[in-house]
Amino acid sequence: MDLTPRLVHPHRRIDAVRGSVAVERGPLVYCFEQVDQGVDVEELALSPRTELRVLDKDDLPGVGRTVLIEADALAVTQPAGGLPYVTTPPDHLATSTHVTATAVPYFQWDNRDGGAMRVWLPLA
Repeated sequence: MDLTPRLVHPHRRIDAVRGSVAVERGPLVYCFEQVDQGVDVEELALSPRTELRVLDKDDLPGVGRTVLIEADALAVTQPAGGLPYVTTPPDHLATSTHVTATAVPYFQWDNRDGGAMRVWLPLA
């Protein structure tokens, strides 16, 4: 069985996740939990050409032994406040910072802090 991590793209007709990707390794789907990120998980965006790195962890608190996946990502922040719709394209208002995003197997989420979680991340 091929255990190389990969980015998975949704069908273009699925509006909710259009322009996003998920991470899989073998038969497992991964997710990005707030507890593992240095920034708000809602601000994460992955590069379509990011290198996915496998980390074998023996002692992840609340989980135990597991395999994590790290990816180079961007934390994209838009100005706070105001209306959710603007006449200026959002990418002209946003600022971005390079960060490392960490994913855990989906079946192991919510064992540590009960914070936010995402399976699908937008592409940068």
